[in-house]
Amino acid sequence: MTIRSPNDCNRTAIVVGGTSGFGAAITEELRQRRFAVITVGRSADSPRGVRLHFSCDVGDLQAWDMTVGKILEATISAKVDVLIYTVGYARVFPFGHTPSEEWHRHLRLNLTYVAESFPYLETVLSENASIATTGSQWSFRHGWPDLIPYITAKHALATLTEEYAATFPQRRFRHYCVPTMATPGYDAVRQSVIENKGTLHTLSDKSRPADIGLISRVFVTDLLDSTVTHPVTREISAAGNLKPVGA
Repeated sequence: MTIRSPNDCNRTAIVVGGTSGFGAAITEELRQRRFAVITVGRSADSPRGVRLHFSCDVGDLQAWDMTVGKILEATISAKVDVLIYTVGYARVFPFGHTPSEEWHRHLRLNLTYVAESFPYLETVLSENASIATTGSQWSFRHGWPDLIPYITAKHALATLTEEYAATFPQRRFRHYCVPTMATPGYDAVRQSVIENKGTLHTLSDKSRPADIGLISRVFVTDLLDSTVTHPVTREISAAGNLKPVGA
C-alpha cells in the first residue's frame, strides 16, 4: 500500500515504537489530530485507526533496514510531516557487571536504530517536518551507576538529535526526556531491579507514574508548535510542564 496525501488526512506521521506504551499514546494523539499515521513495532497487530503498520524489532538492524525500505516505498507519493522515535531500552545491573551483549543491546535500541535509519527517512520528510527522539527522567541523572549503559546511550541520542538540528535548521528537532509512566518498558526495568539487586531509588513503590495521556498531549503539542524556539533537549515533568534539562 502507498500513502497518498492529501486524502481524508492531510498530514502524515511515522511513529517508531508506536504500538505499545508511550509510543501507542503518541500514535493515538496524532490520530486524533487527523494525521495519517504509520507505525513500526514488534507487535504483528496494527493499532486501531492507523494507515499502515510494519511489524519489526528495530534491535534487529538487518530487519530494521528492510523495514525502512518498505516505509520509503509506502511514502513515495506523500511527504512525511512528523517522525517520532519512541523505542527505548533500559535494564539495571550492578556497577561493573553489565554483560557485553547488554551494552550492545542498549546502544542498538536507544541510539543505533535512529542513526542508521534517519539518513534514509530524511529523504521523505517535508521541508518543515518535525522530528523527535525520546529519553526519560533518568537520561541526564548523575550518581546512578546501575544505569550507565542506558544513560550513555541516551546522552549520545540527545547529542545526535542536536547535531541533526544544526544540519537541518529548517526542520524542528526535539529530544524529550519524559517522566515515568505506567508502561511495559517501565515494568521491565522494575523487574530488572529486583533480579539484579539494583539501587535505582526512583523505582520504589512510592513512585507515582505520570498520566500517559497528558504527557503525550504535551509532547505532540510542543513538537508541532512552530513558534517554539526552546533548546532541542527538553524535559517534561510529571505535571506536564516543559523545562530545560536540569533546570
